[in-house]
This record gives sequence, structure tokens and C-alpha cells, in this order.
Amino acid sequence: VVGESEDVPPLSNSNSYVYVARTVDGWFYVGETDNLRARIATHRRNSRFGGKGVAFICQDVPLGGKSTARRVEAAVIRDLWRLGFPLLSLADAAHTNFGSSESS
Repeated sequence: VVGESEDVPPLSNSNSYVYVARTVDGWFYVGETDNLRARIATHRRNSRFGGKGVAFICQDVPLGGKSTARRVEAAVIRDLWRLGFPLLSLADAAHTNFGSSESS
């Protein structure tokens, strides 16, 4: 958990991360990134997120890289939506294939 005014602790740059942001007005946003520090800093500068009052829950995805992180991101978005969480975006919930040569 990265609180509203906390800095991101030192992290490994070799992992992908999935995070859930809670805006100051109670909305949630799910994302994935390979650079958690930069992504959180960007969200905190974005007025849509309410500035520095944004809190984050972050999980590293050490195996499978960005493809796995994107699958986890999509699953978390779908699950939070089904549970009734107010989400800023559902766009990435529809993604199912990332970096795979398989077709579906």
C-alpha cells in the first residue's frame, strides 16, 4: 500500500506491477506498469485523480512479465466492476490476449 502522501519504496525495475488507485472522491482505477514510481507520480499530477490525495495498492507480477500483468489488470477490473466498485475506466477489462501467438 502506498498512502496518500507516501513515496513509492525502492523497487526492482525488472518486474511489472498491477495497481489499484483510489481517487480523493472515491473512484477506483486499475492499471499496470513497468515503472511504478513514474506511473504513480503521473497519476498524482493528474487532476482527474485528485492530485496527491490518491492512495494505491500495488502488486508486483514477477513471472510472465507485462503479458501476465495485463491479464491480471483485466481480471481485477472485471472483478471490481462486478462487486460494484465505482471505476474510472472499464476499457482494459475487455483485453484477453497479450503477447501471445494464440488466437481466440
